[in-house]
Amino acid sequence: MIKNLRAIFPSHRPRSGRLLALVGLALAPALSLPAQGAEQLRDTAFRQVNAAWWAAGGISRPGDGRFCIDVPAGNGDPWSVMVGQDGLTLAPETGYRLRFSITADPPAAFAAVVQGANEPFEPIARLEGIADEDVVGYPLGFITGDLSDGEAVLQFQFGGAPEPATICLSHASLVDLGPMGQERKNLAPLIRVNQLGYLADGPRRATLLSEATEPVLVRLLAENGTALWHGFSTPVGLDPASWLFVHRIDFSSATADGQGLVLEAGAARSDPFAIGVNPYGPLATDALRFFYLARSGIAIEADFAGERNARPAGHVGVPGGPGLNQGDVAVPCQPLPDWPCDYAQDVTGGWYDAGDHGKYTVPGALAAAQLMAAYARSARDGREARFSDGRFSIPEAGNGVPDLLDEVRWELDWLLRMVVPEGRPLAGMVHHKVHDIGWTHIPILPSDDPLPRRLHRPSTAATLDFAAVAAQGARLFAPFDQPYADRLLAAARRAYDEAIAHPELIAGPADPDLGGGAYDDTDVSDEFYWAAAELFITTGEMPFLEAARASPHWSGPVYPSPIFDWASVAGFARLQLAAHLDRLPPADAELVGASVVSGAEAFLQRQNAGSFGSPYQPTNGLYAWGSNHLVAQAALVMAAGADLSGRADLRDGAIEAMDYIMGRNALGQSYVVGYGLRPPLYPHSRHFAHGLDPLFPPPPDGTLVGGANSGRDDPVASALFAEGCAPQSCYLDDVESWSTNEIAINWNAALVQYSAWLALQ
Repeated sequence: MIKNLRAIFPSHRPRSGRLLALVGLALAPALSLPAQGAEQLRDTAFRQVNAAWWAAGGISRPGDGRFCIDVPAGNGDPWSVMVGQDGLTLAPETGYRLRFSITADPPAAFAAVVQGANEPFEPIARLEGIADEDVVGYPLGFITGDLSDGEAVLQFQFGGAPEPATICLSHASLVDLGPMGQERKNLAPLIRVNQLGYLADGPRRATLLSEATEPVLVRLLAENGTALWHGFSTPVGLDPASWLFVHRIDFSSATADGQGLVLEAGAARSDPFAIGVNPYGPLATDALRFFYLARSGIAIEADFAGERNARPAGHVGVPGGPGLNQGDVAVPCQPLPDWPCDYAQDVTGGWYDAGDHGKYTVPGALAAAQLMAAYARSARDGREARFSDGRFSIPEAGNGVPDLLDEVRWELDWLLRMVVPEGRPLAGMVHHKVHDIGWTHIPILPSDDPLPRRLHRPSTAATLDFAAVAAQGARLFAPFDQPYADRLLAAARRAYDEAIAHPELIAGPADPDLGGGAYDDTDVSDEFYWAAAELFITTGEMPFLEAARASPHWSGPVYPSPIFDWASVAGFARLQLAAHLDRLPPADAELVGASVVSGAEAFLQRQNAGSFGSPYQPTNGLYAWGSNHLVAQAALVMAAGADLSGRADLRDGAIEAMDYIMGRNALGQSYVVGYGLRPPLYPHSRHFAHGLDPLFPPPPDGTLVGGANSGRDDPVASALFAEGCAPQSCYLDDVESWSTNEIAINWNAALVQYSAWLALQ
């Protein structure tokens, strides 16, 4: 989600601390172990005054969400003042994640220690740091060794302070993340399938984990055990993306349908799955509902979202006002020496971007654009009723405008507020982002965010992305609200002209306010291409087409690498042109259409070279941040190629790509909340943080998480995968693994567009 942002989250990582993962102990086989993925601690939110936590050496005040202890001054050992919990049982050779939030007044040293409960009290993991008045969350990943005694204790040590201090703990958690290394393959059945199911008129393929060098007999079994089909697997050998020996299984010739079907190959079996009913309509609906819950500047009401998701409006206060939340009503500019800005701007509304509460023009524009593309594609088949007025539970339902467009308008209205006002330097350009001056702790509701916000300098990339999505919005809103469409188009034209006048305003990686992602981009040629393309599609004016033709991306390769995302939008621009070939001159239409089909063929070749149905096969072998949405984007290129050419192989490839997202992967992991037998349970999010605090809501069904990331850019992933990981296995379902398990609006928009296309099949 965030390019070139590598572990710069001071609110998540220790300050003045160090992480030491120490191994020891060996587990006695008679111990009863908590389930993998389960919380190991009791009373994690300190909401009860009970025997779960103990204290020694200070005056303690547990309960009400915190455990505070008054630490006396003294030269005693660190363990002379402690808070802890006994009765933990840890498994050998297993990954764990400890996290907690802590404050101290005045600043004080601490150590978090996991050690054996019995003599000689062997150390398992340790983290040291300096706490101060700011609430800071500290994550620590560690792997147990070959334990002889799995009984353990967690201690927070505070002794030896040079002066008295009050130290408060909150939101402590210790989670079993399962075996690491090659043993992770056994977390799911050895035959990997699409856990959501297969279309009656589509490809049906699976992957068998096996070191056999000869084909293996495979049977498709009904729920009652009756054999419905049999065939043989195709040995592949060692798969470079998973570091596993695999076979491919193609059971597309099976004519059976129904629920509870399984594949069997010797002793190996698959998860149960269905063949027949198209399951992707509900997924498209849930994926779109995510956006109402991501809204900023409005109360999320129980009447529309249910009791568990209801929350107060976030960021509607005035800086310096009486409320804790500083809000977005009058946000001042970020003070920079080379940017004269003395005004404040109302930038309420929009969607929160990801796991944080920042709002960013660049990914927000692409997210809105992909939602509108989903609506336009469904309308082309006369099936836009899926997104019609009244289909979704949102406040605007019943206003005569399709609900999807109502949701998009919430973002477009915010983007309009991000435009630099008349009379100011760079008027007509668009501010790059707005967010806090530092990272907030987790969990926290948007309405409880205490930090000041800053409006960041306009950028050429943000201005062009706004021009593109506003022009797209103008043509889609025209049948429903012509004045609004006219306003969008006028703003798009102005933004495009200002970007031409100011092509050098590059958003770089350096930012004095580390409360948000940089979204830096030094090459804006693709943004110029996208803006010109959308303005031509909407207006039909030749200067915009000529500008698009002059772009290096007009006839240059945009597929298969890079797959389009917020930093590389040329691929999406090409899809938009391909969806409107009737507006192009014949020669241009032929060029654009052929290039998309050629790109779809390239992704199909990569898909066929892999073993798990994914068209995302990076040439360097390393999976990027947000790899799951790149699978969806590649599938959308294949889908467009199938639409343009009518080719069944491209259609089958586009359908099969969802297998990877729905569990046909190295981990047997579904990457969509609420879908499949092993969906994500603990995505990284500040307010969908039920896994850390039961008072917070869980992530909504239909939420796509980032997925495998070879960069391992967070402390937990970097610790647990310190010795490396197979590209597809660099993933942790943990709230503190933001580099693999975060959520984001642009990722979910890709899921909406992709699943909406699948629902049409």
